[in-house]
Amino acid sequence: MKYTSIPFATHTRDHKKNVRKNNIDSLFHIHKEIEIILVLDGKAKVYLDTEAFEIEKGDIVLIAPYTPHRYTIFTDFDFKHYCICFDLELLGDKKLQEDLENGTLDVTSVLKNNKERAKFIEKAFEANAKKNYGWELLIRGNLALFFATLLEHGEIYHKSSPSNKSIYYQIIDYIAHNFTSNITSAHIANALHMNNSYFCR
Repeated sequence: MKYTSIPFATHTRDHKKNVRKNNIDSLFHIHKEIEIILVLDGKAKVYLDTEAFEIEKGDIVLIAPYTPHRYTIFTDFDFKHYCICFDLELLGDKKLQEDLENGTLDVTSVLKNNKERAKFIEKAFEANAKKNYGWELLIRGNLALFFATLLEHGEIYHKSSPSNKSIYYQIIDYIAHNFTSNITSAHIANALHMNNSYFCR
């Protein structure tokens, strides 16, 4: 995704079952930004770190920063969704941003068929698409309201066990600062004070 004037990007996909012969599988990937998917139609499966979730029309998927994720779209279902991806700095809450990025806090992975909160995602998506006067404020406002409801309902919470996100952050940070070099797993393992075979696992 590519940012314009603010660290916020969107895309939409409309996969029709009658135009493909095989399941569509994305690759596991991670990124610093938080990602939110609103399912508009059909069914799919999303994999978040070590967990898998069946998702369908009306569901909202929340992918916290540095969470490995991918999805599978099945041959026998249509699947249409909105996706927004943004840097948490947009919310203007440094502590919340820091705690979500380092894994101290986590978010509920899937909100099942929540029309009230889906409106915030739809409005942010539409504001970015239309870019009418005040569109950046509309995005920030709707995201703030959405996250306020997550906090209100306990869907942003303190993790009960240590997170690997600090390691993911350190790996991405190392690559970002050394990408012009010939980086190997041994280099990164050494920078993180880890055994290379353990790091690779």
